[in-house]
Amino acid sequence: VVVLMDNKKSMSYVNIYFPPFQGAGAVRAMSFLQFFFRKGFELTVYAPGNAVKEDWFKLIRVRAPLATNKNGMARRLFFEILYSCEVFFRILAGKKTEYAILSSPSFFVTFFSSIAFTLKGTKVIPDIRDLYPEVLFRLNVIKRRSPVGRVLIAMEGKLYRDAYKVLIANAYHSDNTKMLDPEKILQVRNGYNSDFFEDLGEKNTVFTVCYHGNLGKLYDVELLRKVIDRLNEMESGIQFLVIGKGAEDYLVRGKIKNLTYIAEVRNELIASYISKCHVGISTTRGNDFVRDIYPVKVFEYIGARVPSIVVPKGVSGKMVEENRFGFQFDNDELDLIVQKILELKNNKDLYQTIVQNLTEKRKLFTREAQLKKVGEVVV
Repeated sequence: VVVLMDNKKSMSYVNIYFPPFQGAGAVRAMSFLQFFFRKGFELTVYAPGNAVKEDWFKLIRVRAPLATNKNGMARRLFFEILYSCEVFFRILAGKKTEYAILSSPSFFVTFFSSIAFTLKGTKVIPDIRDLYPEVLFRLNVIKRRSPVGRVLIAMEGKLYRDAYKVLIANAYHSDNTKMLDPEKILQVRNGYNSDFFEDLGEKNTVFTVCYHGNLGKLYDVELLRKVIDRLNEMESGIQFLVIGKGAEDYLVRGKIKNLTYIAEVRNELIASYISKCHVGISTTRGNDFVRDIYPVKVFEYIGARVPSIVVPKGVSGKMVEENRFGFQFDNDELDLIVQKILELKNNKDLYQTIVQNLTEKRKLFTREAQLKKVGEVVV
């Protein structure tokens, strides 16, 4: 049967994080696109000017520059609005599609893209990876009741009202999402990319603990360093592998005993590094809303069949413990974290039981398994 292009389902996708960028946003972007391509969708992607083109989607490059996390708030806001304006007009000038998935952050790009697609009669689906502006309020970057805060809340409300569906990656909510009809919200956690986690290598000879991911201020890199130092003081012989970069990476760079530090590894190679390790650790700062976040690294540990230590206690740690994939602790429980790592090293029965659980259940935590929820409502 030959399917004519004009009869294919069509979807637009907007994301400022796209390969060659190596972060979680780019991984999520490609998993969405690959999923819907396999479902037979004709895809149009709006992405930054340096985005990597693939033959199976149409790429519309947005030439406006984007600021980085190292830039100040005012500069970042200026460039984000500039980029948003270009996306807005490119969408209006482009071919209409039946659906549009908009990845947030960036909140402003998502908001202005939503307006443009709504004007064209497209069904808009915001994909909320980080819940803005709620994150800014909870981190006290902007006051909720300030004039700026009120404007952002109004923009957020309009974004959700105009949406066909709203996808949320984590478990925390804003006042606006709490007011939505539950049928309109789908929780689509990150998961791991099964294509990258098929052929897993042999374990390192020496017991190794790995950390993979951002080393920015949201993450408790100080606690990670304390775990390394404590186990070194105990002459445990445990090795550490840390992959990532960010504002706090100075705590794990340089000559540190039993520590290998790598700033960046391509997404498709991550599994080959972490699957050789014996334990994966995730240390995020213990803010209340952080407890409702599902770090990507935890899913990657699951995909690599590596037992997890998750900090702080919250939805991610609960998921790990309920499935017997590992253990959760709070940020002030250094001694317990160290004891558990030593127990996993020395108690072979406990370790093998966890690995067996991971082997049997890990396919439930792929990105593809999560995206099936979206596939059921995008028809």
